Amino acid sequence: MKKLFKQHYQAIVDRGLINSETGIYDFFDKIVEEMQELANAIFEDSENKNQELIDLMMVCVNLAEWIGIDIEKELIENIKIQEKRVNENKNK
Repeated sequence: MKKLFKQHYQAIVDRGLINSETGIYDFFDKIVEEMQELANAIFEDSENKNQELIDLMMVCVNLAEWIGIDIEKELIENIKIQEKRVNENKNK
């Protein structure tokens, strides 16, 4: 998965969409844009809602890469946290 994330990030860089001028607010603006597109696709029951969800996810993954977060490692850690919470709820 890490290879796919890096490959996607590099493709966005190669397209010039992430460059030395890119700032954190550019990512935030893109996240908002993709959220709106996803909402529209869902509410309109559009066939491209899957792609819109992936677009939103990849902007977040690219943000993580841009700020130096190992998203795959963090995902694994998050899964462990969620599984721990499941077990805690079972023991209540």
